[in-house]
Amino acid sequence: MTLISTDFLARMRRLNLPVRRTLPGFSHGPHRGQIRGAGLEFSEYRRYEPGDDLRRLDWKLAARSDRYFVREAERDSQVPVWLLLDVSASMLAPAGATAAGMTASTGKSMLGWQKSATPYRKVDFGAAVLAAIAMMAARQGDAVGLALLSDSTPQLLPARRGQRELQRLIATLTRVQCDGRLPLPSQARALASVMRTRAVCVMVSDFIDDGSLTWLRWLQVTGHDVAAIALDNREERELPFAGAAMLEGYEGEPALAFSPAQRSSYLQARQQQREQWARWCRQHQVQWQEAAIEQAPDQVVQHFLRARAPGGSAWS
Repeated sequence: MTLISTDFLARMRRLNLPVRRTLPGFSHGPHRGQIRGAGLEFSEYRRYEPGDDLRRLDWKLAARSDRYFVREAERDSQVPVWLLLDVSASMLAPAGATAAGMTASTGKSMLGWQKSATPYRKVDFGAAVLAAIAMMAARQGDAVGLALLSDSTPQLLPARRGQRELQRLIATLTRVQCDGRLPLPSQARALASVMRTRAVCVMVSDFIDDGSLTWLRWLQVTGHDVAAIALDNREERELPFAGAAMLEGYEGEPALAFSPAQRSSYLQARQQQREQWARWCRQHQVQWQEAAIEQAPDQVVQHFLRARAPGGSAWS
């Protein structure tokens, strides 16, 4: 199920994406790509939408066609935006799943996310968040690229500008598939070859293993403005199972026996891991945000932008 609806994208369209680090093509102040002034070149027309700057309406075209169009302009100093989405098998975990009963195939009690009444998964939630960020970046005139990270089903859309490229990127996010494991940066040579210019990089993952943190280290060392959105669901946060269960791995790991007595040690270890990674991100100027997929994607996007705004928590 996709969470990327027309209404959702319309709500996200008016937001702006700030840049936190000094990058080529960025001088100071809020990150804006489409502004009036010197150094701008005409890019394309798009239909007028309520709230657009009336000064950018093409009145001559309106007189000929009886329709209103806005002139989109580009400047030579856009900051590329790269969106990285973990599409390994662990991102299939759904929101609000509950433990299923005995399975017909094994006779064991499994973590039965297939029977969840909630149809969307981590990857659907992450795709919606990145679609919103893509909308903002494209509206500001920035080139936007997408990398779907998996060792079995990788996909790469180079960073490009324009409404046609944006529509292609969003269409890709609406039909994303998950499989395999998260590769290491050293295995993603195609991505490394096209990310030579410093950029704003937003990575969405569940960050359940050290491989995902390796991605943040690689992006940070190469000089990008890096942000990480770490997704989880209720099961991972609470292990809300009343009795014994077999927890089945998503990426080929063997099923693990669980008893309620293990809950406390698990939750403590999980909290320590998250705190350790958040501490590393603060020390290396990487924006870190944890997000439960049971909430609305709008809330996560708004929190993400507030943290990036001058004076927000992402600057500290």
